Amino acid sequence: MNTGNLFCCNCLQLVSPPIKQCSNKHSICGKCQPKGETSICPKCANRLYAVSYDELEKVIAQLNKEKVTFPCAYESKGCSYKIEQAQKLLHESECKFRSFQCEGKKYCGWKCDWVGKYDQLLDHFRNHHDCGMNYKVDRALKINFAVDSTSLEPIDYYDGCALFWYKQKVDVSLQMVYWVIQYVGLQKDACQYFYEFEIHDGPIRKIKITEFCESDSMDANSILKSGQCVALPFSAVKSFLSVEGYLYFRFRVMKVKKPSTANNDEENAELKNLVAQMRINCPPMHPRRTNHDAQNCPQKNPFGKKRSNK
Repeated sequence: MNTGNLFCCNCLQLVSPPIKQCSNKHSICGKCQPKGETSICPKCANRLYAVSYDELEKVIAQLNKEKVTFPCAYESKGCSYKIEQAQKLLHESECKFRSFQCEGKKYCGWKCDWVGKYDQLLDHFRNHHDCGMNYKVDRALKINFAVDSTSLEPIDYYDGCALFWYKQKVDVSLQMVYWVIQYVGLQKDACQYFYEFEIHDGPIRKIKITEFCESDSMDANSILKSGQCVALPFSAVKSFLSVEGYLYFRFRVMKVKKPSTANNDEENAELKNLVAQMRINCPPMHPRRTNHDAQNCPQKNPFGKKRSNK
């Protein structure tokens, strides 16, 4: 059996028992098999037959052992990643080429059945939900501390270079207000970004929290529960409210700067040259004078002759 037959021709995942195949060796897993006594292959319409999967399980185990990589299920949509089977499902849950449900429906319970592509997300929220943020934000927020609530907006990072979700939650039972910013895409890319979040009351009083971004594939409520977010008690938030009852906050999303070895080498070389030049141009320092030297050597007035008091 070749590696292509290890994947279900219907769901594109690794086949799982009970397995059936057609005469063209198209495999289909148990959950995707058509109902009825006579099963028809969804790819070529030939009849499907039951397959003994003892041999197949051995092949799959050997492939996992040898760390053989497979294409993403969204390869036909543009994904070029090759991943090991153990990481395949995780990657596909984060892949930017997957289909996206409206995040407002998932997180806030909005009545929106939209499903689309990654590059359609911003337009959907701008056109249908009239919301969207830049990666640098300075706003005023009115919070109802008596009602549980959630809110969400997309964040456009440098005109489409990356996309993030801004999520906020008020939890009355816990007397907490939460904020989190999630990167839309792979977790390994998400950890390259962080955000600074600040609430303020004038130029002096402020609370600033810095946190790494998480992938949108992670459940937002799990992130809030873990504390890897901005989490402030009602008492702290209320102390920053304006006379009109607004909370002024700002945040910015930034990319982690990787240290450049080349730049460090250049800086070290420049520093060494500067120190060498200083040694050439500057005379050596005199050794510190001891008490014995001070008693036996006349001290010179650094200001020349002593001025007369006349």
